[in-house]
Amino acid sequence: MPFWEEEIKLAVPSNEVLEAMVAAVGKGTRDHSYRDVYKDSADHQLLKHGLALRERTQGGERRVELKGAGTSSQGVVCRPEWQQVLLGELTGCLDLAEGPVRSRVLEILTPQTPLLPLFRCLISRRSLTLPVSDLGLVEISFDHGEVCTDQRQVEIREVEVELLAGSREAAIVLADDLAQRFGLTVAGPSKFLVGLTLLGWKGAQFPIQAIPDFDRLSLHPDGTSFFSW
Repeated sequence: MPFWEEEIKLAVPSNEVLEAMVAAVGKGTRDHSYRDVYKDSADHQLLKHGLALRERTQGGERRVELKGAGTSSQGVVCRPEWQQVLLGELTGCLDLAEGPVRSRVLEILTPQTPLLPLFRCLISRRSLTLPVSDLGLVEISFDHGEVCTDQRQVEIREVEVELLAGSREAAIVLADDLAQRFGLTVAGPSKFLVGLTLLGWKGAQFPIQAIPDFDRLSLHPDGTSFFSW
């Protein structure tokens, strides 16, 4: 069974705004960098089945993550995700140990199918886990980096607000407050769809990710701020 990821992504207009947000949340952020390489078969069968496969290297650890098409409600994108540890570089289906990703991938590809790189994401991330009153627990991540192919690259600046436990209202309240205080807007295409665009593909060709169902966040109904800034 997949894990269901629930998150809101906000676009950050400048490095100065990004640094101001990090300073506002105070101490306690976890700093790390990661490298994602999105991969597929030569004929893009995973993409055609609405799946995005990525190999993530963070520190000395590797893992493989498989994400499916999602839905959006109240700005929270919800999508299935499978993941497992990798022991080495992912060059083909045979490199996948027994686990949830291998099981799902082999519903589409044969064990001998090579997995070829599509594009890369190189991201520096600062994360913080926060309780939101009695609504739930969220992780807020401040990301800065790039999505790149061999010929092209695009700078990425965004904030991810992911629900870890409790009601999705917790993610909405926190994202709402950030948007209002720092002039943020809901992020456009995901890093994955940005990568496809760099490759010259139209995102509409692949049913990968739900598009948020609103153009901007509104204040929480009581008009109060979660943070005491």
